[in-house]
Parts: sequence; C-alpha cells; structure tokens
Amino acid sequence: MIPKLTLPSRLLERLARRPHLARIARNVAWLSIDQLLRMGVGLAVGVWMARYLGPEQFGSLAYAIAFVGVFAAVGTLGLQPVVVRELVRDRSAAGAILASAFALQLSAGVLALLLALLANAWLGSDDALMRTSVILLSLALPFRASDTVRYWFESQVESRYVVWVENGVFLLVSAARVGLILLEASLIAFVVAAMVETILVGSGLLIAYTMRAGPPSWRSVGRLRMRSLLQGSWPFLLAGLSVTLYMRMDVVMLKQMANSYEVGVYSVAVRITELLYVLPTIFVASASPAIIESHQASRPMYLARMRQLYAAGFWFAAAVSLALVIFAQPVIDITFGRNYSDAAAVLAIYVWGSIAVVHGIISSQHLLVENLPRISLYRTLIGLGCNFALNTWLIPLYGARGAAAATVVSYFVATYALLLFGATRTHAMFMIASCFRIRMEARGAAL
Repeated sequence: MIPKLTLPSRLLERLARRPHLARIARNVAWLSIDQLLRMGVGLAVGVWMARYLGPEQFGSLAYAIAFVGVFAAVGTLGLQPVVVRELVRDRSAAGAILASAFALQLSAGVLALLLALLANAWLGSDDALMRTSVILLSLALPFRASDTVRYWFESQVESRYVVWVENGVFLLVSAARVGLILLEASLIAFVVAAMVETILVGSGLLIAYTMRAGPPSWRSVGRLRMRSLLQGSWPFLLAGLSVTLYMRMDVVMLKQMANSYEVGVYSVAVRITELLYVLPTIFVASASPAIIESHQASRPMYLARMRQLYAAGFWFAAAVSLALVIFAQPVIDITFGRNYSDAAAVLAIYVWGSIAVVHGIISSQHLLVENLPRISLYRTLIGLGCNFALNTWLIPLYGARGAAAATVVSYFVATYALLLFGATRTHAMFMIASCFRIRMEARGAAL
C-alpha cells in the first residue's frame, strides 16, 4: 500500500482507479530505493576502498572488472527483453520459458568464461596479480544465468524481490569490504569479494524465485523454444555488447596503452560523474509511462513533455558540470585524497559528457515510442567507433585526460547522431532547440 502522506491526493485518486499504474509506481519506487542505496553506501565504501588501495591497485581492480564486464555482455545473449515479452504474452508457459532461457544463459556464461580466459592469456600481461584477478572474476560469469529469474520478476512488475536480494548481498559484501580495509587485506581479497557478490546474487535470486513461484521446472527445456528465443534476442545481444564495449573500452585501452595509475585516477573521475546519471535515469524511468500515454493520446502533449525533459536535463547537467569544474580539485582531495589529485583535471573534462548522456537517456524514450531500435543501435556503434579512434590517438599523448576527452566527444557524437537519420533528424533539432526555449513547429511523426 502506498502511504498517503507521500503522494498528492490527485495522484492517489488516479492510482486507486488504475491498479496496474499503482503497481508500476511501486515498482519504480523500489528501483529508486535500490539506486539511491547503492549510490550512498557504494560511494562511501568505494571512496574508502580507493583511498586504501591507492591509484595503482584501485586502477588494477577497475581494469579487471571492466575487462570481465565485456564478456559478461556475451553471457546475457540479449535475452532480457525477449524473455520478459514472452512471459507477459504466455504466462502459462512461464516455467518452460525460464528453463529454456536459463539453459541458454548458462551455456553462454560458460562460453564467456572461456573467452575471457583466452583473451587474458592472449594479452599476456606481465602482472601476475592482474591475470589472477581477471581469472577469479571470470569464474563468476556462469552464475549470471540466474538473471533469467530477474526477468520473471520484471514481467510480474515485482522488482522489490530483486531489490531485496541485491541490496541484501550488496550490504553484506560492503560490510566485508570495510572489514578487509580494517584488516589491511591485499588486492586479491577485494577481487574475491567482487566474485562472491556475483555468486551470492545469482544464488539469492534462484532462492527468491523458488519461494515466490515454486521450484524451477528445468525438465521443460525445449530446443524449439531456445531457438525461438535466440532468433529474437540477437539484435539485443549486438546492441548490449556495443553499449558494454562503449562504456568499458576506455578503461581497458587505458590500461593497455598507459598504466594502472592512469586507470585509477580515471576511474575516480568516472565514479563521481556517474553519480549525476542516477537522478535523471530514475526521473525518466518514472516519467516513461506518462510519455508513452501522451504519445498515444496527444502529439502536442507528448512534445510538451519531451521539451520539458530535454530542457530540465540540459540545465541540470550543465549546472552540475560547471560546479564540478570549479570545485574539482577540492572535491577530489577531500573525498579520495591527495594521492588522486591528478583526477581533478580528468574530472573537469569528463563531467561535460553528462549533458550528452542525459539527453541520450531522454531521447531513448523517443526511439522507444517511435519503434526505432535500429537507430538506437546505429548511434551506439557510431559512438563506439569514435571512442576507439580517439582513444587510440589521445591516450598515448595525454593518458587519462586523453581518455576523458575521447569519451566526452564520443558521447556527444553518439547522442546527436540522430541528426544523421531522416527518421530522427527533425526530433534531434527539436531536442537541441528545447534547451534554449526555441519553438519548432510539429512536422508529423518526424518530430
């Protein structure tokens, strides 16, 4: 039940008349709690851990996580949207759908593990600790097959169970990390903690599903259903892999072309900037149902809401970016310590990418309601190519600052690549004009 004191009376009345909307609101609330808790506790423990490990060891840990994260995208097979869709369409076959998806992701997880180990050996790092860290984190990849259980909870609009499991494990592992710091543990102990977190979340989700819906029916795995799921998921796999490479490439390339210290100061700047994305992400997720409804009901209402989102997102990101540029050095020194003082220059560059990221989050809603998934993939691939080319040029010259500049430029190129496509060009111009209250006349569906 939603507490009456937390919501306006008009909204409460609307939720009372529409139970499904109330379930969505509660679901978003639980996801928001999850993000805010992780943001608060994760920042506190992450800062303490970074100060303890120092730039080089913290950079080594960040590299290992980013490296394995690329292969984790392979293990998902892009099944999430397809499985959720099938669960919603045919609830009577939920057991067979989940079992088939689990078998697929378990096989993909084993494949991802093997690929990660082969890539780790092929790169041939001289750092034995680094190689060991990658191996340990890779061992947890098959356990991500339990994400299929997460899909079931999403299809039931019951994300609170996922939040309970993930936050329970997160708090437990965070406490363990604090203990490791107090015990002055080695880097490998923090790597093991990250590996154990993945394993515990996977096991916890299976237990939660069993308690909520009964034991999984693994005998109902079917080849035809597996083939059907794969046929629908490959575009999402390609898109997810592109996004993961896009987000992780800079850390991996920085380690290969520079050193762990540069990765450490760069990761600190990224961590601070990513805090800016939490509020816009939650806000857009909360506004998504209203955006979809207005798109179906009234074009002027839809454009008015999108205009408000674009303007608010732009000025929020610009104001916070300017503040962080001015106070970058004291922010770094007070939080992460003087050992990370070089991160201030990186932060002053990297933070400007938040404007493009926020607009990217909002414009993805337009691509969703207009059913333009290919353009979403194309702009990600454009950003990926731009990031790779600029990293190759700038990292050898400027290290972490070069990686930051490359990422910022690629974010803007990817977000505003909508200008390149006829189906989205007018809307991209509308997106830019909205930031400065410039009115544009609606031109059919293109806007």
